[in-house]
Amino acid sequence: MPSSPYAYQGQAKRRVWGWTLPLLCVVFVILGQVLGLVPLRIYPFIEKENIEQYPQFLYFLGPVFAMIIAVVVLWVKYFEGLTLDSIGLSKPQAGKRFAWGYGLGLAMASVIALGGWALGGYQLENSGLINLNELLIIISLLLAFIVQSSAEEIVFRGWLMGRLYERYGPTIAIWGNTALFSLMHFNADNFHDHWALNLLFLSGLILFSVFLSLYALRTGNVWGACAWHAAWNAIYISGYGLATTGIALKVNPLFVDLMPAESAPVWLNGGSAGPEDSLLCSLVLAAACAVLLIRRRNQ
Repeated sequence: MPSSPYAYQGQAKRRVWGWTLPLLCVVFVILGQVLGLVPLRIYPFIEKENIEQYPQFLYFLGPVFAMIIAVVVLWVKYFEGLTLDSIGLSKPQAGKRFAWGYGLGLAMASVIALGGWALGGYQLENSGLINLNELLIIISLLLAFIVQSSAEEIVFRGWLMGRLYERYGPTIAIWGNTALFSLMHFNADNFHDHWALNLLFLSGLILFSVFLSLYALRTGNVWGACAWHAAWNAIYISGYGLATTGIALKVNPLFVDLMPAESAPVWLNGGSAGPEDSLLCSLVLAAACAVLLIRRRNQ
């Protein structure tokens, strides 16, 4: 039987059939979101029209995704009877792993944003400096994205990939969690009129998950993956004024305020969906996957 990708002691008190793992993963996400949205039935300050506006968006990123983490933690501790080490949340060097992952996420996302700007895919929208109030908004977004991204990594790369790995080995673990992650992030609004642009959207989504899977396997925990994902999601909006997976908040960014250049092709800047749908994004993620695969084979 394949070993676990995450070092931990003890055996699970209860196990479920392998084919139910993806279904349980969906249940974790949906149940957590439902529980997180319950308070809105009492205090409905978020509507469909303003969910992607500040500060309403913070509630969706923070408390809602925090409930997803709570659901997974309760399942692991009280149903499976295992420690959180079994889903990659081991304590040794957690802070160091998180810091390295966050820095790597910032660097890779910045290469894509600034590289696209250098190639003419983006143009400067606003060159004004941010004030203290806007800085607080940026900080709140950075923190909220940590909760949101960590929830997704704990569910997909922590619990799902870990349990698939234990039963079927690394190949199925990587592609299994990638398939479900991609399906649950499928958004018809991200699709374009041309098949080549749709291919970029799909390739970027798949490479994103494969990279994070390889990264978690490389480090033996999900701290780095949580941090990388958080930095990646946050920096496009908070640092460069660009969209993240089609979500564009009206905030003054920390570094430079960019917008897609009207004369640039969509494959260069990703259009309204943001840099993640660009060719440069797929190339950077593919290169990162190749590096991790080479290192994995040389171990």
